Amino acid sequence: MENIDVCAALPLETVVSVTGRSFTRASSGTAVKDGIPLAACAYEGADEDLASMLVMSVFVYPAGGPAAVDSYWTNFGGGGTSRMPVPGVGDSAESSGHDLVARFGQEVIAVVDGIHGTYADDFTVDKRAVLVQAVHDAL
Repeated sequence: MENIDVCAALPLETVVSVTGRSFTRASSGTAVKDGIPLAACAYEGADEDLASMLVMSVFVYPAGGPAAVDSYWTNFGGGGTSRMPVPGVGDSAESSGHDLVARFGQEVIAVVDGIHGTYADDFTVDKRAVLVQAVHDAL
């Protein structure tokens, strides 16, 4: 996998500006799911209490296309709700609850937001789409 730093592609300041949330730190990582490599960044708030911890994650699959979309939904996404198409984002995009997954050719970018125990209603599909596009533009 090419060396992708999702946290550098989507700086903490941008996340705070778009979401209006008080994220205070970001940490990056990589993994392989279903044989498809991915890079990620987790954004968190200062509150360490799991009942109210502010968390948002961004996943980038640099290759894999439709298989990467399926891998994301299987391993990370869904929130227990139906997937809805999101027009105007990448080649295709779907949202479900607190997730937005967009495909740009073979590249797949996913944003998932949540406060442990409760998903935040004010983190709209439009805000998630802005973040997905910002990551895509930076890569």
